[in-house]
Amino acid sequence: MRLATPLGLGALHMNGWAQGPTQAVRMQVGATPGGGTDIVARALAQAMEAELRRSVVVENKPGAGGNIAASAVAQASGDPNLLLLAYTSHAINPAIGIKQNFDPLKDFTPLSLVATSPLLLVCHPDLPVKSTGELIAYARRNPGKLSIAGAGLGSASQLSGEMLKAQARLDIVSVPYKGAAPAVQDMLGGQVQLMLSNVATVRPFLESRKLKALGVSTKERLAAYPEAAPIAQVLPDFDFRTWYGVLAPQGLKAEDAKTLEQVAIKAGRSDLVKQRLEHEGLEPVGNSSAQFKAFIDAELKRWAAVAKATGVRVS
Repeated sequence: MRLATPLGLGALHMNGWAQGPTQAVRMQVGATPGGGTDIVARALAQAMEAELRRSVVVENKPGAGGNIAASAVAQASGDPNLLLLAYTSHAINPAIGIKQNFDPLKDFTPLSLVATSPLLLVCHPDLPVKSTGELIAYARRNPGKLSIAGAGLGSASQLSGEMLKAQARLDIVSVPYKGAAPAVQDMLGGQVQLMLSNVATVRPFLESRKLKALGVSTKERLAAYPEAAPIAQVLPDFDFRTWYGVLAPQGLKAEDAKTLEQVAIKAGRSDLVKQRLEHEGLEPVGNSSAQFKAFIDAELKRWAAVAKATGVRVS
């Protein structure tokens, strides 16, 4: 998914805030250290640091589906020294009723969509199916006998799994987990049979044939897994992906917003970041502020429709 447009990102002409005191820029991350979101944040921060010529410090503030970190940035109106590495839950949380003290679009200045990732529909190798179509047929012959893991309440993994069940009209037991790691472990042990997961999480188990890929959540195949046909070939309009992007508070001076946008784009397109993202199974994007704003707006509507169709809510 490449939405980037040429912006003349040769030498960046710093002015205003960018030429001022060398106060460190702090990037808030609503996830624990070491996970996929944190990896993206640290790679991006390193590249942005080189462009800004000032420190960019990653601060992990996990909890509430990323809302703790997002709230800190939303309340820092006009401050160019506080950024947010947002991810898919930023658009999912309001759809499923997670309380927020901010507007996920109006209280931020979108800078750039850094990367997206398709989800792979994977199963335990003992399951006698090789594709999404075969899975649907098998599940209909065996109602209530299969289970699907969700990697966190309100995650893209959970909601896309619920949408799979709803669109295909399947009786499959949903099993919620507190993250991808315990979900995958139970899959390996045969306690659950199915999961929609990001590529990086399941790649080693696909390579060792401890798991099997049945389909991909986007409308394009993955070169690394050509056997996993788009689920949309069986269930029209099925199209989900996880994403990561960088936001600043609303109320920035125009020149500061433009500088941060250009820095975020150039960092996201850098070889350092692209190589790190691709190693994690992510697809680099690096688009403009306007494109990222339109993307978030579309994601808010997409996940609201999914929540309505599946009935997923946080009580």
